[in-house]
Amino acid sequence: MKLLFTSKGLNTPKILDAFRNLLTKPLKDVKVQIFYDKPPIPNFDMRAYIDEDKQRLINLGIPSENIQEFDFCDEMPPNLDDIDVVFVLGGNEYQYMYHIRQLGYTAEIRKHVNSNKVYVGRSAGAVIMGPDIDIKHWSIFSNDFGLQDTSGFGFVDFITVPHIDTKQDPEKVLDFHRKTGHKMIYLTDKQGIVIIDDLYKIV
Repeated sequence: MKLLFTSKGLNTPKILDAFRNLLTKPLKDVKVQIFYDKPPIPNFDMRAYIDEDKQRLINLGIPSENIQEFDFCDEMPPNLDDIDVVFVLGGNEYQYMYHIRQLGYTAEIRKHVNSNKVYVGRSAGAVIMGPDIDIKHWSIFSNDFGLQDTSGFGFVDFITVPHIDTKQDPEKVLDFHRKTGHKMIYLTDKQGIVIIDDLYKIV
């Protein structure tokens, strides 16, 4: 299992190095699938976030033609057999899980991760990999999608708390932790977590 969780994508040299070290192919041969799900925020420019992360991958040396995009609001999601890196962007964690389940795509993502391929989660893309996404006590989003099952993928035993320095209220997060007992790892906008099997470190 090779995971990389971030607040704002591959936005620092250390995070870029951590990502590069997870790869087993030359950069020119790496194929990336970017997933996104535009949150219900007026005038939210999802395209800017997509282009930001896509350009970082290109600057690293991955050819633009090797980078695909898919909106979880669409139909017919791609097969991941030939994909080396799944990159899930930020947004509404409830919305992500709702659409992934609606598409019947949970098993495809699990297969990718269990095949020891790379998964990168930015913000909500990191949150959904944990044990529970029901974090409305401190998230800017709430469960407007009526999810009865708020479990995440459960690949890690902690909830990732992104943007602890810019968007989150630390006291609210700590209160949530005290009341639920969930293990939590807090990330600033310039930090990431690298997970390889059962080991992890903050970069």
